[in-house]
Amino acid sequence: MGWPHSSSFLAVDVVRLALACGETATARQATDRIEAIARTSGAPHHRADALRCRGLLAGRPELLLEAAQRYEEAIRPLGMAQSSCEAAELLARAGRPDQARDLLRQAMDRYRQLGAAWDIRRDEARLRAVGIRRSRAELAAAYARRQGRGPGRSGTRRSP
Repeated sequence: MGWPHSSSFLAVDVVRLALACGETATARQATDRIEAIARTSGAPHHRADALRCRGLLAGRPELLLEAAQRYEEAIRPLGMAQSSCEAAELLARAGRPDQARDLLRQAMDRYRQLGAAWDIRRDEARLRAVGIRRSRAELAAAYARRQGRGPGRSGTRRSP
């Protein structure tokens, strides 16, 4: 893959999709490429992308958590939240649901700050499939937000 640096942001998606299709060689190739770009550029977000790709390829949540930290440092909140959810899924599969739930909570907070409703739905569904759900209190708060009721608001609607 002869990607220029300007399209390196695609590496994570290539790895994720290749793994979902059973194309491990393609995922490995994309990971190797973004790691080379990260070494050359030294840019924090490239390093985060490389860690995330390696973490996905190797199934290692600690690499995904390190990627999340690097995204945070690089001021890439969406990448941070996505890496956290990917790590949460691996932790849940490894029998560590409490850690997975904490990561899900952090990621959902970040998604809410970004207004990333689609990402919330996608990652909640993905983690529900491995037995991780938000608490009833979190679900009630999310429902209240969708209904336009925040703290200190009655929740009643005025008729026109």
